[in-house]
Amino acid sequence: MSGPRHHDEGRPRLLKAPAAARYLGVPYTTFRDWVHRGYVPLVQPPGCRSWWFDRADLDGFVERYKEIEESVADRAVPRMRAVR
Repeated sequence: MSGPRHHDEGRPRLLKAPAAARYLGVPYTTFRDWVHRGYVPLVQPPGCRSWWFDRADLDGFVERYKEIEESVADRAVPRMRAVR
């Protein structure tokens, strides 16, 4: 019996950079910038030049940058004034 699986059956856990950008729904150039800035963890197995990304890290990235502040959700919508 093997340990728990942290990804869906039939789907690879690691994604190359273009696939990771598609997974997040952003342009590759934006994703590449996030990687260079250290926002998204990079997996580089020994002897491998490709960039690989763990789906769990990508999901964690999304969770870290969600805006959950009540103040954002409760901001009053400005009212339009009638023009006379």
